Amino acid sequence: MESDLSKKNFTKLLNNCLKNNYFVHAYLIEVDNYEDNFKYVLTLVKALLCENKKIFDVDGLNCNNCNICSLIDSDNYPDLYIIEGDDSTIKKEQIIKLEDEFKNTSLLQNKRIYIIKESEKMNDSSSNTLLKFLEEPNDNIVAILLTKDRYKLLPTIISRCQIISLKSNNIVVDDSNIYLNLIKYLIDGDDLFLNYDSIVDQYFIGEDKEGKKKILKSNLIKHFNNVCNILMDLFYSNNIVEKEFQSLEKLDKIKILNIVDIIQRELIKLNYNVSSKMWLDSLYSKIIGGTYD
Repeated sequence: MESDLSKKNFTKLLNNCLKNNYFVHAYLIEVDNYEDNFKYVLTLVKALLCENKKIFDVDGLNCNNCNICSLIDSDNYPDLYIIEGDDSTIKKEQIIKLEDEFKNTSLLQNKRIYIIKESEKMNDSSSNTLLKFLEEPNDNIVAILLTKDRYKLLPTIISRCQIISLKSNNIVVDDSNIYLNLIKYLIDGDDLFLNYDSIVDQYFIGEDKEGKKKILKSNLIKHFNNVCNILMDLFYSNNIVEKEFQSLEKLDKIKILNIVDIIQRELIKLNYNVSSKMWLDSLYSKIIGGTYD
């Protein structure tokens, strides 16, 4: 079911990108439902290509006033390429065909965009072929990968994309004040370690299947994904309107990106058999040091 809150958050993110003229060459978008969420994906496409560069309305999700948006809506935009897999896989040949197609120049002298639906269906061969394509970004080519589970993709592909979540359980900005202290601790390394036990108890402890209290990987993934979403909202926003976040308004934007990058890279490792406690200790150390492996 479509979430009005996720729609508002996505539109807010998109409009902040437009205001700051900040777009990247590759996006990884997590969705609940491909069909329901695809219109938001097309809104990102319009924001990248729209002749008017108008701020998009929450309900309209369209500038409603240019030829490019009309071509996209009618599925006739010539420089938008969509890849879909069969029941089980996206083949290497499909990625090679994409690369060959994008060797040509844009028919409309604009950015060329490709969308890969259900990108988790890429096998090792097609994933590695796409990775080589992503490793040599072209200013006029934008990749949009759609998935229901980002962690089914190669970590090296994930690391080259900006992650956007359209999932209905994604954190909503209006309720994000519960993460304020955690974000402050991540920014101030001394406070992070001084308040280690209380942070773990508040955010990460839960009961396993046997009823024992422990640090749950599901809580680590949920809460640190929410932290990344909030930090990226801070990065894109010119003004922090929520009272609770005014103390972070002048936070160095390079530091925001560095923290988000470290968290996202480390979250990938939770797919493997690692100790949650050791993982959390390692994450804290890397955030404080500003480095990652």
